Amino acid sequence: MGRTRNRRTTMQAPAPVVDANAANASSGYFLAGGMGLIGILIVWYFELPLNFDVTDREFNPLIFVPAVFILIGFYSLLKAVRDTWRVRKFGATTLVAGPAMA
Repeated sequence: MGRTRNRRTTMQAPAPVVDANAANASSGYFLAGGMGLIGILIVWYFELPLNFDVTDREFNPLIFVPAVFILIGFYSLLKAVRDTWRVRKFGATTLVAGPAMA
């Protein structure tokens, strides 16, 4: 007759991983400020005329580049505000996951 062995495998308990929700919000504010500053500095450095009449000789299409930077900054600001509200309401998100294969 065969003996059955008791096999005990030692598995480590899954370590909780804390998501960086507050860090995402603060980096969003930093990105929003940086993009807005870049948009303003482009207009200041290149001395772009704020002329949006496309039929005028003074029209420079480069004026749309700072507008894109400012839009990206505005979007990042909205995202950072949403992340801040989520962190204040729910706190830090904790993910506890075990091993994928036993």
